[in-house]
Amino acid sequence: MAWGLLTGDWDMGLGVALFFELLWLDHFPAGTYIPPNSLLATLVVLCLTRQCGLSEPGSLLVPIMLAVPLAHGAARAELLQRKWQDRSYNSLLRWARKGGQHGEGASPERLIARSMAQTALMSLVLFFVSFLFLAWLVGVMHETWPFIFETPAVTWPLLWLAAGMGGLLALRLRGAYQVFFAGIFVVAAISYL
Repeated sequence: MAWGLLTGDWDMGLGVALFFELLWLDHFPAGTYIPPNSLLATLVVLCLTRQCGLSEPGSLLVPIMLAVPLAHGAARAELLQRKWQDRSYNSLLRWARKGGQHGEGASPERLIARSMAQTALMSLVLFFVSFLFLAWLVGVMHETWPFIFETPAVTWPLLWLAAGMGGLLALRLRGAYQVFFAGIFVVAAISYL
């Protein structure tokens, strides 16, 4: 929604965001698991649409495929940042054992502010490095193989259907698999008619 408010391009913003949300529908942050960062992937792809002049869903296949590993990389970066923040525990413990005196250890407020600043800095650096690299790579690919960006038959519903398959298959129910294969048969039959 923020992309639509800032740029006025509601279709692209909602289309890309919905794709990545459906792609990792069955991944949710429970316990210590960190799911792929769909926000980073979404934002990088949306910025690439502006930078590279991509306006149709079919032209986004390559940037979307290139952004999927970014989301997994961002989850790993978050895990490293969390491990880095675990070091603050001892400082907080010293502060608590001394009765909350400012001279001993770090107060919760300072630890939280430092953690938020580190997370913001890490996110900004990760976004800019990812965006610059993918903008360069997509530009090179667009000059070298322009035909891979010209797939007019690909529409948003088709991309959403492909992304949603992971969530459907993650149910691990016989009925889900039957619906999946019946859907493939129906789509194939319609496309051949």
